[in-house]
Amino acid sequence: MKGTAKTMIDGILSKYAQGEVLTERLIETKLYLRGIKRTSLTSDTPDDPALISRLNMIDRELSALYNK
Repeated sequence: MKGTAKTMIDGILSKYAQGEVLTERLIETKLYLRGIKRTSLTSDTPDDPALISRLNMIDRELSALYNK
């Protein structure tokens, strides 16, 4: 499959930012500090199991932080 990471990032942003620009930027910064550049991922980017694992971990952390 391709594009799973981009889909996951978009889902994380919509789930936790809910349209709030500041929260979206904070999440993007968190991703960037973990080595994940949102702009470099497209729907044609091949899936990387390590990247997907890191995104799952970030999603769990944000879930605990935002209680969702």
